[in-house]
Amino acid sequence: MTSKKSIRTVLCSFRAAFVFVLFYLVFFAIQVHIFHHQDTVFHGKAASGVPFWSALQQHSPLLSQRDRNDDSLSLLMAHVQNIPRPIMDEKVDPSRNYCQRYGHPFVYDPDRTKRRRIFAGGLLADDSWHALGANALETYGIFHSVTFIESNITQSGQPRRMRFVPGSKDLQILQSGIYGPDTPVYVENFVYETNDQDDDDDEKKTKIPSMIREHMMREEILHKWKKLGMQRDDLGLIFDVDEIPSRDFLRAVQICEAVFLSSSINHTCRAPLLRFAVPMFESSPKCVHKGDAKLMRRFNSPSMMIGACIEGIGNAERHP
Repeated sequence: MTSKKSIRTVLCSFRAAFVFVLFYLVFFAIQVHIFHHQDTVFHGKAASGVPFWSALQQHSPLLSQRDRNDDSLSLLMAHVQNIPRPIMDEKVDPSRNYCQRYGHPFVYDPDRTKRRRIFAGGLLADDSWHALGANALETYGIFHSVTFIESNITQSGQPRRMRFVPGSKDLQILQSGIYGPDTPVYVENFVYETNDQDDDDDEKKTKIPSMIREHMMREEILHKWKKLGMQRDDLGLIFDVDEIPSRDFLRAVQICEAVFLSSSINHTCRAPLLRFAVPMFESSPKCVHKGDAKLMRRFNSPSMMIGACIEGIGNAERHP
């Protein structure tokens, strides 16, 4: 009985050692493959003349060495950086009938022949160029402007190196026209670190909670929209880079009528927020979830609001 147990122990040990050696050999082979191709360079260029890969080299935490040979990224950015190019749906086409396709509460008004302007904005940090490129590609030529806020502190309160600073190649690509030939992109820096900034006593200064800090950063987007001339009939869209609204739906909200899209002086602004239901997937659109809300397979974000109900744009006395 004892000898059988000893044999089993030896066999188990041998099996574990074999699996470990096999794993090590596979890992070593992958590393050799990665570094064997380390001199391959992406050949696409932005409109500004900046080679795409050289812009990514300065931000190595985002993309690993093997991403130089990422065919999906190469194909995506080659198309994104094809600037300028025609905007396929630049003219309003009543025959497409966006309003009927999306149904209630959208209603078509034949008297509206001019689209609402959309002012987009969001927070920016170590977002992948996969997400940035896909976002710009889907919304090309739609937004009036895009305002990003970048902080030197992470959500967990750790310091981080600013990425989209003046003179950086990342910023050059972002502002090269990838969101549209007439869509300027702004990146504002947020470095507000603590409360009581004017207090000389460091002990009295306290760190701002992460979510409060995030709200303060989003508030800066509103200030920028006001400076850019947002009006009551314009739309404000807050999103994260990886939250990409469909082009078709954006065109619908620009031309259709609905209660929450009204800029009328009689608008109560009691329920002005339009939330997008965005399907979630990992690694590939082939992995899109079917939409079970309990499992967070669809996420209600980003959010949009008519200018008449946005602080600093609408009537603050009527809608306090």
